[in-house]
Amino acid sequence: ASVSVVQREVLFRDPATGTETTYVRLLVDGRVNWASAEQLLQRHGDHNADGFYWHSGAAGGRGIVLVLKRQLHLQGLVRNEVDDDDDDDPLFDIIRPEGVGGQSQVRPVRRESLRQGHFIKLRNSELQEAERAWSKLHQSAGQERAAEEHVLSGSILNTWASVGSAVHGGTTRHGIKKLPLVRATLSDGGAVVGVRVRPEQLEEVRYALSALQQQASSSVAGREEAKQESASSMKRAKSSSLEAQPQEELTPDVKAETAPLEVLRERIEAFLAAQPGRTAKWQGWAGAHGLLSKEGLVASGAPGMLAVQEAFDDLSRNGKLDVDAVVGTVHLREKQK
Repeated sequence: ASVSVVQREVLFRDPATGTETTYVRLLVDGRVNWASAEQLLQRHGDHNADGFYWHSGAAGGRGIVLVLKRQLHLQGLVRNEVDDDDDDDPLFDIIRPEGVGGQSQVRPVRRESLRQGHFIKLRNSELQEAERAWSKLHQSAGQERAAEEHVLSGSILNTWASVGSAVHGGTTRHGIKKLPLVRATLSDGGAVVGVRVRPEQLEEVRYALSALQQQASSSVAGREEAKQESASSMKRAKSSSLEAQPQEELTPDVKAETAPLEVLRERIEAFLAAQPGRTAKWQGWAGAHGLLSKEGLVASGAPGMLAVQEAFDDLSRNGKLDVDAVVGTVHLREKQK
């Protein structure tokens, strides 16, 4: 499979450290083009049986395949695990232009199978013919084997508490689960390391990181303003020859406390019940957080978002909400499921 970056976008930048959390959209093509096949052979072909072969299937006809000794390596976002440690009789993966999965997959074979009539190793004089045959099969497989993956990369630890519910693994009321890291090897030799994001919850991730960005920027600005005000007060006191007075440390506004879970649930229900058709244009819990935050019912930052997520998820589990992530609406049922 070939993996390429379609889009990169910085969603959060820590004002204090400059570290970034980046959204990366990947295109994973399950097919293997000729150039990629040659690179695989050059990179992993360390066994004398590795190489291109003509392969005759049960239905007749001859196709071109790449044979590589099974080893621990990454193909796109899928990890191939070593399941045989017998170096004297190793397994060999059969890679076809259509890709290594689906109905076109050929089961791994032993060295003995490669010596039989179904497999004939390519001669150097046949390379051009093999390339044409490979490219024809690759093209006929079609783009339907391509799929998109969404990954949060970069600085994850500082933002995971807020965005975890939209990422595999997520959070629980008992704490944060282990980060479900994935590594994508790109076609150009680079790599992307991060956590997968469910595509239907990309807007919730964007909202969460946007809210964190605003909080972090406001916090830095507040501290800077406090320092400047303190320095100005000291300067005025010194210039007017007044006795030094203890200076009170200026701090940003006190954070609002988060209301109990029952209060948050009741407010979400009451708001939705008052909307036309009992439906709001909300991207999941993000819309509820915007409402509760404006009303001062939740603290800023990750604690407030986690509280809203828990209240929202509780209503969903109890069959009170219909969430349409595609359209971006949340509907309050008149009768719970």
